[in-house]
Parts: sequence; structure tokens; C-alpha cells
Amino acid sequence: YPSHCATKYEQDIDKELKPFAKKIVRKNSTNAFENLDRKLLKYDNYIVVGVCSDICVLNLSLSLKSYLNEKNRKSNVYVPLSLVDTYDIKNIHDRDLYNLMAVTLLKDAGIKIVK
Repeated sequence: YPSHCATKYEQDIDKELKPFAKKIVRKNSTNAFENLDRKLLKYDNYIVVGVCSDICVLNLSLSLKSYLNEKNRKSNVYVPLSLVDTYDIKNIHDRDLYNLMAVTLLKDAGIKIVK
């Protein structure tokens, strides 16, 4: 994968989102769910943002929704389209196609996609 989130600047929450971030979860894999403090899983609504929509955002969102379903929680998981994206590499990884596939998988899992 292309290098991303390699510097402190790239890892920081965007200044416009920072006031809304109650907890920042650092990770060292494509799925932040394993790093979540289970005490944070008490809310009715979750918003997942970031890169890459078809890898990290997809993995966290699906794992979170699966966990909530397993616990019979009626909580909502939201993914705002304007706050997620993926990369584009000619003839290898088509941004539009992979975003479409990710959004379709998220919707099928009951995750709410918002514009």
C-alpha cells in the first residue's frame, strides 16, 4: 500500500473534526476495533471516518456493527461519504470502484451511509 499516516501530522485528527472527537484510537493494523476500549461501546451512535474506505474504514465499521449485533444493541454505525476515501493506482486500485464496493458492503451490513 502507499505510505500513509506515517507522520504525526498525517495521524492527527483534522482540526475541523477535533472538537467532536471524544476518544482517539491508535492502531497498528487495518482494523481499529481490536484497539477499542470496550467501555466506549456504550453509545447509541458511532461515526466512522478516515482512510481507506475499502480497508480500514470498512474493517472497523463491519467489526463494530457485528459486535453491536452480537450484543443485541440497536446502535447505529454511520459512515459519512465526504469524510472517507481511498487511493487510486492506475490498473491496480480504481478509487471509484473500490469506494463503490466498500459502500455497498457497508450498506448491506446495516451501516448507515450519509452524504
